[in-house]
Amino acid sequence: MFHLHYDRLLVEHGPVPPHERSWRHPSEVAADETAELRAIEVPRSTRTFALATGTLGLVAIAVFVLAMTPSRDGTPIALTATTTIQVTAAGESAPTFAAVRGPVTEVTPMRAALATPIGRGDYAVVIRTSVRSDGDDTVQVALPSGRVVTGQIIDVDADTAVIQLAEAEPGHRIAEQRPHDRETVTVLATPPITVAFADIDELSVDEGTAVLDVDGELVGLCTRGANGTEVVSVDEAIEEMDAPVDAEHEHEHGDDGEPGDPNVTAVVDGDHELDDALHVPGERDDDDDSVAEHDVPLDTDVVDTDVVDTAGEQDD
Repeated sequence: MFHLHYDRLLVEHGPVPPHERSWRHPSEVAADETAELRAIEVPRSTRTFALATGTLGLVAIAVFVLAMTPSRDGTPIALTATTTIQVTAAGESAPTFAAVRGPVTEVTPMRAALATPIGRGDYAVVIRTSVRSDGDDTVQVALPSGRVVTGQIIDVDADTAVIQLAEAEPGHRIAEQRPHDRETVTVLATPPITVAFADIDELSVDEGTAVLDVDGELVGLCTRGANGTEVVSVDEAIEEMDAPVDAEHEHEHGDDGEPGDPNVTAVVDGDHELDDALHVPGERDDDDDSVAEHDVPLDTDVVDTDVVDTAGEQDD
């Protein structure tokens, strides 16, 4: 076995103590100098000067920061002023006027009344309060197609008015019966609205908007009332406007089926233009195989053969 003999090896000497060395480590010197500096007493005036200088520096920095910080009222608004120099001739003084600005009244263009063509389209019905004439019963109305045409008021009642259109447009048949409250109808708004008839009062539509039943026939026109949107029945309105014409014929010719029969007179004289406009051409009555009155043109003279024969027998 090999044994290591440390005593026979060359080993460096251990650290030399400070008192045996001629040199000193920096850390040893710094400790001594620090101890000497701490041992020296600093004058009181020096400390006071250093404290005052530091305090003044902090105050100066705080004032500078406050001066550069914008206020909370908002950023300043830059105002520009323009000076105009006016030259006035010598000896003449320009008059001075005080301008007073009054209230501005906004002028809103009047919209054309919404009209709904009926029958052949030569006539249309509107809400009476929505039309304004120039004194000669000539009005401007808007049709469902969007066109604005000229019309002539030919008859009015409490709620509606009948207008003869200068340009015809396909019209609607008038419904014979008013729908039930829960029956579905179509309000021709933009876009069209399908709703129960009793719920129309909750809608907000234009004055004169048409209401159609399930068969596409015209029930009435919408108007604003005290309880919301109401439907003015067009059928009743047309009957009321046409009643004076029928009464006049019955008074002049009688209603007993003789030559003064109002049905014959109406066709011969051509006074029922409204009745002719309310129906679509080519229709026939359910209880009669003959052609209905509205299929006969207004300018055609039709003479009842029974009336002519009866008159001839009386002459004989």
